Amino acid sequence: MEALFVALVSGVVLGLASSLHCAGMCCGIASSILFMFDPPQQRLRHRAVVLSHLGRATSYITIGALLGGLGGVALLALPSPVAYRLLQWAAAVALMWIGLSTAGLLPSFALADRVLAPVSASIAGWATRYRSSRLGPFGVGMAWGCTPCAMVYGAYLTAMVSGTAERGALIMAGFALATVPALALSSLGARSLARRASGVPKVAIGLAIAASGFAAAFLAPAARDAICR
Repeated sequence: MEALFVALVSGVVLGLASSLHCAGMCCGIASSILFMFDPPQQRLRHRAVVLSHLGRATSYITIGALLGGLGGVALLALPSPVAYRLLQWAAAVALMWIGLSTAGLLPSFALADRVLAPVSASIAGWATRYRSSRLGPFGVGMAWGCTPCAMVYGAYLTAMVSGTAERGALIMAGFALATVPALALSSLGARSLARRASGVPKVAIGLAIAASGFAAAFLAPAARDAICR
């Protein structure tokens, strides 16, 4: 139970750290959902926002569970210390790549983009057929959750090294929950938040992501070994 709680909190921390970036990058998506379905009453507009975020969280949680399960299989296939270190290094290197690509210093994480972009487009195409029902905003939210994003990739990598499907799902549930306030406010008209987020230099954000990957690969093991001594 403690491990599940830690996974949820880890996801919340990742989401809070990503909130300003998410508001700046996804403000257009969040706002367009209201106009895409054009509900006649303000109450229904708010419902569309809630449903879209539920759809986004559904995509995050599903992918997080799959990645956590795959990470768990890798852990079982190898001796535990070796498997954990391999997963930790893979996640750290990928985080550094994502950060440096966000900063414009390396090419984008093209493999993940190629996988997720068609999935997102397919779900969005299906969802737009249901403009007059609740499936519409929920489906668009699911497509939104599959949109390529460096911050989300970082959360997915954390889910992968969690070792179980349950922990992977909880990490992404926490991530989705923590990013809701900034995205909901931006979609409902808090433009100042989005403007502030868009002013954050991409280079600084990317270097911060890369630094977290470096810390996971080099600093955390060194600190752990020092404590064990």
